[in-house]
Amino acid sequence: VLAADEFWPVNGGKAPDIGQVKQAIDAILSSPR
Repeated sequence: VLAADEFWPVNGGKAPDIGQVKQAIDAILSSPR
């Protein structure tokens, strides 16, 4: 996954909401390179 570090906070290693992750990934996949 591209730029996964931007969506995963380092504090506590806790993953964000799965919905937020999906939206972020969808935005990356749909955005022009």
